[in-house]
Amino acid sequence: MDVDPAFDFSHDLQDDPDPAPQAALQKVLDDFDLAAGPGTDKGSSALDRLATEIERIELEQGARRATSLDEEDEDHEDDDVDGMWQGPLPDPNRPRASSPVRNEDRRSPSPSRSTSPRRPPSTRFPLSRVPEVLMAQKYLELLDGASLDNEAYSGLDADARHDLRHPSHEKPDMSDSKTRLSLNMYTACCRNAPGKTYEEVASGIRTVYPEIPILSLYEVKKLVAKESGIRTVPGDMCKSSCIAFTGYLAGEENEVCPVCGAPRWDPVERERTGKKIPRQTFDTNLIGFSIQAQFGTEGHVDAAAYRRRELERLMPEYDEKAFVSIVGDYPSGTAVLDANIPKDDICLMWTGDGFQLWELKQSGLLYIPLDLTGPPSASSLQEGPRNLDSFLFPGLYHVAALKREGLRIWNAAQQREYTSQIHVLFVTADTVALPEANGMVGHMGKEGCRRYCGFTGRRKPGSHGYTYALYKPCDSDDSGSNGPDWDLARDPETPQDASDSALSCPLGIPAMFPSDLKRGDDKTSWAWVFLVGAIFKQHGQDVADCLPYLPGSFERPPRNPFEKLNSGYKAWEFLIWFYGMAPALLHNIMPEPFYTHFCKAAAAVRMLHQREASLQDLLLAYKLMNEVCAEFETIYCECKTSRLHFVRHAVHIATHMARDAIRHGMGSYLSQWVCERTIGIYASLVRQPSNPFHNLSSQVMLQAQLHGLYARAPELDPRVPLESRLPDSAVQLPHGYALLHPKERSKSRVSPEQRVAIADYYERNGETLDAGWKGHVRRYGRLLLPTGQYARSAWRETLKELHKIRISRNVKIRNGEQISIGEVLLSLEGTRKDSHCRDGAYLPILERGSLVVMDYSAIQSVVAMIPHDVRFFLVEKITLGAGMLGGVVEQPQPEPIDV
Repeated sequence: MDVDPAFDFSHDLQDDPDPAPQAALQKVLDDFDLAAGPGTDKGSSALDRLATEIERIELEQGARRATSLDEEDEDHEDDDVDGMWQGPLPDPNRPRASSPVRNEDRRSPSPSRSTSPRRPPSTRFPLSRVPEVLMAQKYLELLDGASLDNEAYSGLDADARHDLRHPSHEKPDMSDSKTRLSLNMYTACCRNAPGKTYEEVASGIRTVYPEIPILSLYEVKKLVAKESGIRTVPGDMCKSSCIAFTGYLAGEENEVCPVCGAPRWDPVERERTGKKIPRQTFDTNLIGFSIQAQFGTEGHVDAAAYRRRELERLMPEYDEKAFVSIVGDYPSGTAVLDANIPKDDICLMWTGDGFQLWELKQSGLLYIPLDLTGPPSASSLQEGPRNLDSFLFPGLYHVAALKREGLRIWNAAQQREYTSQIHVLFVTADTVALPEANGMVGHMGKEGCRRYCGFTGRRKPGSHGYTYALYKPCDSDDSGSNGPDWDLARDPETPQDASDSALSCPLGIPAMFPSDLKRGDDKTSWAWVFLVGAIFKQHGQDVADCLPYLPGSFERPPRNPFEKLNSGYKAWEFLIWFYGMAPALLHNIMPEPFYTHFCKAAAAVRMLHQREASLQDLLLAYKLMNEVCAEFETIYCECKTSRLHFVRHAVHIATHMARDAIRHGMGSYLSQWVCERTIGIYASLVRQPSNPFHNLSSQVMLQAQLHGLYARAPELDPRVPLESRLPDSAVQLPHGYALLHPKERSKSRVSPEQRVAIADYYERNGETLDAGWKGHVRRYGRLLLPTGQYARSAWRETLKELHKIRISRNVKIRNGEQISIGEVLLSLEGTRKDSHCRDGAYLPILERGSLVVMDYSAIQSVVAMIPHDVRFFLVEKITLGAGMLGGVVEQPQPEPIDV
């Protein structure tokens, strides 16, 4: 069962040598789970018993722990080592995490959550003798006492603290022409050119128009930093990125890296000037200032209210059914719906990933604390850190201090100032880096499941690494692999929730770490090996031949994998090729039962990568993924010890992905796409090869300042909405649609078959076509969809040769509950004043030889229909909508306006 963070004391019982308290508490928890079903109040007696049992166990355990610690170390006599929680017992009236919470309960903070004191880490566990663990304990103790007033750790001077606690109510004054012109020039140069370009343009204007005052580069940079309100905390670090000199290591007496022994200060500068100049520094942009900027203008406040609007839409259905029918972004996850987060609070997501600026140099690290409705604030490191905690400390200390006293927000739309609480909802990383983020065992550990589902790994005889095979090997009885078979149908899903820390989040650990969607045997006996030699060569050519049939909105189409697989094949290419095209292209080529197994996996992955999915789809994905993981061992591993290493961590974690989607929202919103897209943007801004990582750090800081400036002064933002960039010839339609050129100069007559289809359309809508209508319409070549895709019509697309186009006229149509695929013949604008004809309609082929007119709003997306043998197979854009999280919109090709 899922245990509410307020009732979870499992972390106190982990080291208890006496099993009696654990058994007693588990019995009460089991009784409570049976008694308190969703939407009932039958668990009151179980709650009372739970509170009583917890109190008794705490008293007994505290006495034992105090005695044990006194015997181990007499130096701890003055410490509070009884292990008892000094606050009140949990409020039994608080709604259970797995039951629906009424809307009125969500409008005010939970008293038990906001007033219960936290225990410092040092009173929970004795100090470790392991250096890495000891360092983490010291950082945790500093985080537990985090305060903005502690300038040594917060990095904020008196002015910065004043700005954070008293947000400005005024917008930047852009009435001065000198200021406005300088800022417009600077923001334009920052996007496409180095700072020197600004100076050259300013110098040219001063020469020709000396009466126009323009700020110098230094002055405009200072103005941007002031008006954006963004603050950055610098920090020293080891030249080799081993560790950051932060927290208790920040003192100047720490002159060498404790990991590699390299000096902290530049020896040349120290000998020449006597000053302590750090050899390497890094910057941390503080998220609190970025959040405040998002509420400075009415337009940005509306975007920041996204979570509140989603909760207001979803809660009536969730209160009634205890689930939501369509799962989309994170507010639709049951964990977020149950978290009881007040509407004015701020939700954050921490994400990090490695990046490599140069092919032959070591990777670096970029980590981003994301406001789930605002722009990112990021830090970058030159190489992968040896101690991640030391680099995260400045940002985490800032968040911990804000959690302690709250963040003051000036809401320009509501004209009110209030205190908002900070919640770290999710921490994401790719599958390889996740153990570094959550502190759990690595991928080869015995209990390596990131969900703590209770699964125990298996290992080969003599091996120290564990794999994730469900079934006991049939040819070995080694103690490391002879556990009972694991039944996925009984997956208990009982993660322990470690929420008692300065950075506790509403979802708890490990629930706050969503899954990432992105990542002695004779080989002659491998029956599944078939894609080799001439077969692989032909398959690669088949993939390349599909290029004209993939719409331009599919971004990077897959290249020939036979030729390019080892030449920088991108993740996006793998997704489209492997899960989109391969199930059809490998039909009658891949042997059974491997082909059926592969198709199940492809179907499940497609569902889990959608922008939104119905609960029925997710349940089907859960069923398919369980079958895939179980069958993987029977048909590939065959329960052989020599093949245990086939069952990697990614195979096991796949069984949890559907549940994660129900709890947290669809994975395309919470995976590494956003972080990797951000890395790509920042890497493109690096223009100084001699010192690239310093340049990257400066660009990160500059982008954070520009985002803050755009939020406070939207008139300076060059990123105008897509609808504002439409050409004058476009016909804007409701709900984000638009008819685009090329269009006919004069109206033309439709064919008799098309005229019958239009008449049928009017009849279906209870209207009558005007008898005087001559059948003349004005045709348009493209329709812009809300997804950012362009649907093209056969009227224009068929005029081009196949190798010169990427067909974009096949669309997915939703007509009520029915989903259809059609080919767009033409989009039209009629002569009648009736809105149905004026706003545009489409004539897709739904059945061979039949024409049907559909309203434009029925078009959901552009899809690929690829010919294969005598049939076509459908390929939809995987993670449709996820690319737009990074601002990816299909780039239109030049088209004539009138034809």
